[in-house]
Amino acid sequence: MKRLPFAFIHLPKCGGTSIRQGLMRSGYWCGRPGHMTMDQYIKVDPDIEFFLVQVRHPVDRVISDYNYRSDVRYGPAQYLTKKHDLDIPFIEWLSSTAPARPMVNWFSDIRPSQVYKMEDKSIFQYFYDNNIVCPKLHLRQSDVVIQRALISDDELDIIKEKYKEDFDRFNYEL
Repeated sequence: MKRLPFAFIHLPKCGGTSIRQGLMRSGYWCGRPGHMTMDQYIKVDPDIEFFLVQVRHPVDRVISDYNYRSDVRYGPAQYLTKKHDLDIPFIEWLSSTAPARPMVNWFSDIRPSQVYKMEDKSIFQYFYDNNIVCPKLHLRQSDVVIQRALISDDELDIIKEKYKEDFDRFNYEL
């Protein structure tokens, strides 16, 4: 397999599975599977000089996380006998420790990184500009349990507070 000129940091619920699979289908080695912080990656491969990361709007990321965890095909609910393991209201789930940790927690200032937003699909322009073949895939599309239009102001406030650093660092607005 061909080695990439970067290490791809796969943030949960930011399209990383689709990107990783697209790169692998094109013959690229993508490092170890799973979610690793930059610091963890450096411990495994200290020669890494550059990270590529895709982030996602915090509200959409939380919704995706909730829907994923409720999906009997992919998420933890697949191991349960009932349809959804999230039998608590969305607002209670948000207030728990269940949602994915903030994206900023995956970063390190030890090595440079290039950050792309999932919403504008600009990571694919990077691939194109650097002659890296990566088909646009959408794997593991979860059933919709909750959607953005149904989120209350109180729920948005919780998301804004819990992911404040993500909103600030990656220039997202509610």
